[in-house]
Amino acid sequence: MDDEKTCTPNPALINVQCSHSGISVDIDQCVFGINIVQIGFDQSNQNCQSRNLEVVGLSDSFHVETALDDCGTTHEMTDSNTIGFFNTLSVVSRHSSNSIQLRSNMNIQIGCLFTNTLVTGNNTVIERATGESGTTGLGEFQFFANYFSDATFSHALVADSTDFGFLGSNLYLGVYPYQSLNGVKFYISSCTITDGNHSYAIVDNGCASPLGSIISSFATETMFKLAYTAFKFTGTPHDEETVMDVTCQIRVCIDDCAEPEC
Repeated sequence: MDDEKTCTPNPALINVQCSHSGISVDIDQCVFGINIVQIGFDQSNQNCQSRNLEVVGLSDSFHVETALDDCGTTHEMTDSNTIGFFNTLSVVSRHSSNSIQLRSNMNIQIGCLFTNTLVTGNNTVIERATGESGTTGLGEFQFFANYFSDATFSHALVADSTDFGFLGSNLYLGVYPYQSLNGVKFYISSCTITDGNHSYAIVDNGCASPLGSIISSFATETMFKLAYTAFKFTGTPHDEETVMDVTCQIRVCIDDCAEPEC
């Protein structure tokens, strides 16, 4: 580094993948030294460590994975729009036949940065994680929006179901993450329903419209739950089926989850 005292690994020798599933790291063995056979995020948890190269007979690279809330991974707001997840890779074991240590143990901080504002709807595709060279990667949270049969939110309805959505009946919309994380919450800042020609904000600035009500906690780790009355836009034939799509804007939060006054 610029202080001429701290050494950092060659970014080309490290690949970090960040996704809703967690952090995945591939790192060339030469970064830690040829007599190192195992590295990890947690010295006591084998699930947080690479395979032992001395045991499996490999000699080219290490691979380590962790969930975003496991293996001692910490999180913090790095700025107003980004949440960072951080952990440190360190040496777990060396060659058993070699008691000579040629360099001091190296600790390498690994980071994943996620934008905390995103959009989801009732037609969502999971994005594949892409790798980043260096010790810090970029990722995206993944959320889904789905309708449920009743206020228990225990039975999700299939996309083409004709058993719900009758004019004037109650609809139950749930928004939930691909993977819930301890200490990381989210809330819905807006939800808009459209028939392709008209639109209506069923949630706006965190507040439900007169047609709906938020029946979960405002900020939650698991599922945002909204109930609203099925409606049609003026001018739509009352005897025709109308396809409605919903799009919700989500904000992921740690400490700034204040509920608005509605």
